[in-house]
Amino acid sequence: MPRKKKNEEINIHPNITFYFIDSDGTEGCSNMKPYRHAMGFWMTDEPNNIVELPKGTILRLYNTNLTFNDEPITEQIER
Repeated sequence: MPRKKKNEEINIHPNITFYFIDSDGTEGCSNMKPYRHAMGFWMTDEPNNIVELPKGTILRLYNTNLTFNDEPITEQIER
């Protein structure tokens, strides 16, 4: 039976959300630190970990015009 991976081994940050914008303007968020793909979008090591957000969400939340060239915005979630 394969051993389960710990959060640290698969780069999941359960209390942090990363917000980012792809080169085509698609907005997204993830609980894994994303990296830029050469094709103009952000991705993570785990498939299906990115949630697409409605256009304008990041601007409304953070009052900033984020672009693909910017690093993702991170938000620490306090529990």
